[in-house]
Amino acid sequence: MPKAFWAFHDQYCRAYRRYAHVHLSDPHAAGELVHQVLMHLAMNWAHLMEKANPAASAWALLKESAAGELRIRAASPQCPRQPCCSSWCARCWSPAARNFEVIESALGLSRR
Repeated sequence: MPKAFWAFHDQYCRAYRRYAHVHLSDPHAAGELVHQVLMHLAMNWAHLMEKANPAASAWALLKESAAGELRIRAASPQCPRQPCCSSWCARCWSPAARNFEVIESALGLSRR
């Protein structure tokens, strides 16, 4: 793997895991999903580098993969602080949402 991939991995892996964990509410499933996404990116690194914004394209793949996993499970995101609530609550979602907004803003993406 190119050194650039490992630099990308080191920069984004933690945020990817957090995003996946917040959405899947299962640290093992989140780790597996992130591993699959990063392996896909590694195998398609040259193609990714041709994109106008490779980091944004990779983030979009992560988001699509998490949504796909939820569809497979026929589930919706659950609050990661169970038994806090059975679905998202403002207390748990707000800090995570702000973090994701910062990531997406840094990548040049807009949530609006």
